Amino acid sequence: MIIDSSKDFNKNYVLNNGGLHLFRFVNTNFGSKWCGLWNFDKKLLDYWAYKVNGTWLSMNNCFEFEHRFWCANHKHKIENLLVTEEVVPSKENFLSILKIKNTSQSKINVSVSLEVGVNIRYRDEERDYKYSTKTKRSLVEVKNEIGSLWFGSIRGVFVNSERYEKHNPGEYASYCGYVTQPGLSGSWGEGIQSKYVPGEYLVEIELEAEEQKEIPFIFSEKEITNQKNYWEWINSAEKRYERLREQYKNLEYDENLDKIISSLATFGVEKGFVAGYPFFNEIWTRDACWCLPAYLYLGMFDHAKKLLSTIALRIKEGKVPGLINSRKCFYNSSDSHPLWIIGLYDYLDFTGDKKFGKFMLKKLKEVLEYGKSRLQNNLIVDGGYSWMDSLDRKKAIEIQALWCRAFYCGGSILYMNNEEANEYFQISSKILEQINKDYWNGIPKDNLEKNFKSPNFIFQLALMHISRNVSKNLSQLMGNEYLTPVGIRTRPVSDKGYDPKGYHTGSVWPFLTLVTALAHCNYEETENAKRLLDINFSNFDKECIGGINEFFEADSLKPRGCTSQAWSVAGILTIIDSYILGIKPKLTEKMIILDPSKFNLKNFERKIRIGEGKANLIYSKKENRIEIDIKNLPVKTKMPNVYSKCFVNEKETKDNVITLQPNKPYRLILEI
Repeated sequence: MIIDSSKDFNKNYVLNNGGLHLFRFVNTNFGSKWCGLWNFDKKLLDYWAYKVNGTWLSMNNCFEFEHRFWCANHKHKIENLLVTEEVVPSKENFLSILKIKNTSQSKINVSVSLEVGVNIRYRDEERDYKYSTKTKRSLVEVKNEIGSLWFGSIRGVFVNSERYEKHNPGEYASYCGYVTQPGLSGSWGEGIQSKYVPGEYLVEIELEAEEQKEIPFIFSEKEITNQKNYWEWINSAEKRYERLREQYKNLEYDENLDKIISSLATFGVEKGFVAGYPFFNEIWTRDACWCLPAYLYLGMFDHAKKLLSTIALRIKEGKVPGLINSRKCFYNSSDSHPLWIIGLYDYLDFTGDKKFGKFMLKKLKEVLEYGKSRLQNNLIVDGGYSWMDSLDRKKAIEIQALWCRAFYCGGSILYMNNEEANEYFQISSKILEQINKDYWNGIPKDNLEKNFKSPNFIFQLALMHISRNVSKNLSQLMGNEYLTPVGIRTRPVSDKGYDPKGYHTGSVWPFLTLVTALAHCNYEETENAKRLLDINFSNFDKECIGGINEFFEADSLKPRGCTSQAWSVAGILTIIDSYILGIKPKLTEKMIILDPSKFNLKNFERKIRIGEGKANLIYSKKENRIEIDIKNLPVKTKMPNVYSKCFVNEKETKDNVITLQPNKPYRLILEI
């Protein structure tokens, strides 16, 4: 994606190498306290800046930005020089490569000066640290009591001229129209920052007429070695993205798949997945577990396992932390408990990792028993927060639905391990019965104590089928009361508490829109599901290149909050894989379910990791039939026969359920 300086130059972007992440504006500005280089929730630097032959590379001479999904380019014009800064998140560090071209007809001496604004701190800190600086070869280490930053190039000279200063980078974010005042919904909470500038790093080169050379600068939390092989780091970074991207091929969704996959890759950290950028760079159990199926479909099993383990290590007396950062945990949510159980079950469905499932049994039992202790009259009573964490909602409908699902999933994991499970299956059934009795009498209730109109009943419909006709309820969400050009409102317009700018009282959340789309998928409302999916595609790039915002104002449609939120994107991939392509790994039951929808996608090639195998499925849509070529499904696969005619390897079958044997090639022709 290429952006020129005449438009959208106040947007931002994120790059991530699986540990470090960079948040920055596309015009090169580091104009926020959230900009800079981070490791999870620990900041390393506020900015870096280059002076080339006496001219600072800045937004004033940047004329083009290119986002290549795995790296980014900033292009500058200064006197007699064209300078491209290529930013690459390599495996253990970040590269900023200056490609300098002489545009004149004469030889030029070029002097490059690098300034680094160091600010090593945790995200919620506002304090002054003392720093020390040392050099090693052509590299510089700056450190304080909580960490280090290394920077430098292959060759260069460091001139120590340290200074401590205050600055307010967020003034630029405010100027661009981002909400920055502390205390407001979705605010960036900007303020004065402390920075340490250790000195000046100098590199000099000669350029013949029209010659181009490049200077790699490296930024890392750890000591840098073999920096002369930086091209290998670049190739590795590109391949990391390509390994994820090559799993999906579809012309119709090609551009959106680029954005979905590159966006999801930015949220991975050593311990799991963060919730969003710029200011939700922590692990929120709720967000991470809702996103988990998308990462499992991407084959990121190790990351998923680390997330579940990170959370499990911090479970106390059955209580699952709602938020985890480098220094502490918070145990103030009601939905983190059932979501962790459901996430563990999803992981086992995709991987068949029996050893890990057995290892988690003790923690699983603790959480199930905690859930059981919160039961009153077959409903969960828990004083923590739900996804609408700005509101006090006792006995919220989605908490009941999540626990109903979690008791079933937890019981299934116990049953697989020859442990007693019937009690939890019975609790799940009783909760479901009570939900139907207490929440579905007339207009679906949001909660049982301070009820108001909301779309939150949609969570139950996304999680499970219920034995009633819900088409009327689903269609209500597609009317003007709820639907906007950017998605589903959190309150209907007619509700007395409706506020189009309210965080959870009327604003539009892409996450909620995707949950609504999943519910429509569950009940075969294909056209509405497609409509909601298309709406969410249109939400990309509003403020963050390759990202979707946390929420939108419902009247002005202005994007607000985090400019790139994980769960605003993850559900798209889950819908594509689980509903459109109909691939549902169930290794907990030693099988895969294949149930493709009649969704109008013409051609799709999918390479998918399931357990220890990798399957290849090629879909093609021709008028009123779907053709699927299948190779290497690692376990037995079952497909409901809901078609007018079905051919398996050119032979018609009228079986109600079609069974495909593992590791055999199949050609399916499904007539709609």
